[in-house]
Amino acid sequence: ASEGATTLERNPAGAEGIYVSTPFSGVNARPETRRFIDEYLARFGHPPKHDAALAYDATSAAVAALRAVGNDRAAVQRYLRNLDSTTAPTGATGKIYFDSLGDRRSMRGVVFQVRDGRAVAVSDTTS
Repeated sequence: ASEGATTLERNPAGAEGIYVSTPFSGVNARPETRRFIDEYLARFGHPPKHDAALAYDATSAAVAALRAVGNDRAAVQRYLRNLDSTTAPTGATGKIYFDSLGDRRSMRGVVFQVRDGRAVAVSDTTS
């Protein structure tokens, strides 16, 4: 169960045994992920959920593009299209770059299983 799984939050017993994947977790967090979590906690008083991490990453990519090429729409699109593993900005969920269809290439994640009312990582590709 991801940090944002409402079934687990509302009814842990009803979620027992289910598997859930998420692109973001504090489990085995890399330094940049830990920094995002710590800054989010300090500002908002609770841990971030996956949607906050993904919004942060989208904003990070947009800001990197705007800083690199200015506010020309075509130049921003070209910049984002040309990112690769060596030039990509790093966000809360890892490197941010895209395939030819515009889908995130480097997305990793965690698979959790709910055991005794707690989310336990059973597969982690985020580190």
